Parts: sequence; structure tokens; C-alpha cells
Amino acid sequence: MQNNCMNIHEERQIRDERGMIKILEETIGNGHLSYALIKQSQEYEGDIVDSYGIRIICSLFGAQEEIEMLDITSDYSVARELFELVTVNLVTPVTLKDVVEDYIYDKYQ
Repeated sequence: MQNNCMNIHEERQIRDERGMIKILEETIGNGHLSYALIKQSQEYEGDIVDSYGIRIICSLFGAQEEIEMLDITSDYSVARELFELVTVNLVTPVTLKDVVEDYIYDKYQ
């Protein structure tokens, strides 16, 4: 039986107009809440380093809200774990910053 409320997309790499790559996407509530795990590559001391961030777009409450937190971590497994935490707990744009800060603090204290 398919769940019509949540659509999870497999990992893939789709580059946006800014050169960021959407690796993983999840939509909830018939598209009214959308999450993306994004990767960007930057040069650091002569090397190319990948970093990961999260984008949330929400229109559950009328007006569309969007937030994008970039360069959260360069560790893919940490980014994936955080992405799962955010999606499972239905984090909205308003609370993403606090959730990320708490997660990073707890992870590295």
C-alpha cells in the first residue's frame, strides 16, 4: 500500500542554476512540505571540498516559506543523519536553524 502523504525519492544528483546539487528529496503533504539535501563543492586551500546543507519549502500554512542552510557539514553520513532527523520530525523553515544547531552541538560536544 502506497502512502500518499509522503514521497521519498532515491538519491540522485540534480544540479540547480546556482551549481548546487540536490542529492536527496522528500515531499510530504501532497507537496506542501518539501525537503532537499543539497551538496555544493568549494575550493579550500587548493582542494575541492564538498559540503552539505538542507533546504525546506513549506506552504502548509498559507504563504510559502523557504529556508536554506548551507555548509552544515562536509561529512555525508552526518548530513544524511541530520536530513532524516529533519524529515521524520516534520521540521519547518521556522525551526530548522534551532534543530541544526542542537544537532551539531549534541553530535560534537
